[in-house]
Amino acid sequence: MWNCMNRGWYTSFLCIVALWFLSVGASATEYRELESAQLIEMIQMIDPVDPINPIDPIDPVDPINPIDPIDPINPIDPINPIDPINPIDPIDPIDPVDPINPIDPIDPINPVDPIDPIDPAHPVDSVDPVDTVGTGDEFTLWMNSHQEGSVKLTADILIDDLTYNNFDGKRIQIDTGEFCISVIGEVLIGTSGSVIFTGSGGERGILRVVEGGNLYLFDATRNDDQGIVVDGGEGIDIYQEEGAVLLIEDNICADNIHYAQTPTVMYWEESNNVVLVSKDEIAADVLPATIKGTVVLNGKAVTRDVEVLWNLEGSEETQAERLRFKVKGDTVGDRCLMVPVCTIVYDDYPITFTSVEAEKTVRDYVTIYSKFTEPENKNVSIIPEYSLDGKKWNIFDKTPQIHHMV
Repeated sequence: MWNCMNRGWYTSFLCIVALWFLSVGASATEYRELESAQLIEMIQMIDPVDPINPIDPIDPVDPINPIDPIDPINPIDPINPIDPINPIDPIDPIDPVDPINPIDPIDPINPVDPIDPIDPAHPVDSVDPVDTVGTGDEFTLWMNSHQEGSVKLTADILIDDLTYNNFDGKRIQIDTGEFCISVIGEVLIGTSGSVIFTGSGGERGILRVVEGGNLYLFDATRNDDQGIVVDGGEGIDIYQEEGAVLLIEDNICADNIHYAQTPTVMYWEESNNVVLVSKDEIAADVLPATIKGTVVLNGKAVTRDVEVLWNLEGSEETQAERLRFKVKGDTVGDRCLMVPVCTIVYDDYPITFTSVEAEKTVRDYVTIYSKFTEPENKNVSIIPEYSLDGKKWNIFDKTPQIHHMV
């Protein structure tokens, strides 16, 4: 109240002073010398409230628009600085996620997390694009579905059955790392492109053929910069255990191979060897000491005579009756994939059939092929006959025909 009284007193005083100037005849020029700026300054000294915008500087809040003018452009409360229009909480600068549109604003255009840069639209890890396998089944599936590409092992694997042919001239890269591929069944890999095995073989090798396993590597490129390459670094490239088969061509690139010491007979030149026993002989007299077979040693196949011991045990009665029978044998010094077999045929008749084979042809017709011994009497003529019922026989003429056999 005291301030209001003082203000009224000073205002009245100014009015009296102004009237006094007019009454004493002050000229218009002298009145204008009292500039408006000075009058305003004098008034503000008395009452510092802006008469145009009456905002109290003690509590500078606009009574018309009671918004805190601390920041008139963005009127955000400094105590709780949440923008009411875009309510994003800037207090947490680590995870400034908009609750309305919760996308991590690290990269609003391509929201890929730089810690784990996997594109959600194309979830392929660009850091390591090489495929990985950890089992033999996964490896077999990958090989059968790829003519080119790269794959890496994450564990030791066993392969039982795989036939892989890459004849499109493309490249397959297989990184075994510290692990080993063990062949326990039959595996054949052929290519006219590139199939490259790399890794740190160590003493096991990056390719290992275990006992009972067969590994065949065929390279059709004949080029130094392509083909099958097995590189075990400072270790062994390919390891062949005893009792395993390893067959590779000359142009396979592998410098350090451990071969088995025992040769393996892959197959026999004759699947069924036949021997004739004359009237004054017994079976043991005519069984061959050797038969020809294809033998694999040091990764290469050769055809040679293989020593065989025949087992006649249990055939004594058959021999006494001089009936045809088969006998099995065992190889001497060689391992064989197929047991050698020999057929004993007693040549006690003018004509003895050593072999008979039947082949089914069109319309269920069967053709019979046979081999037989020549009679000692050269004047004897041999006339073949055939029968459809086993009772009535017909002469088989020399014109090639196909006869139906019931």
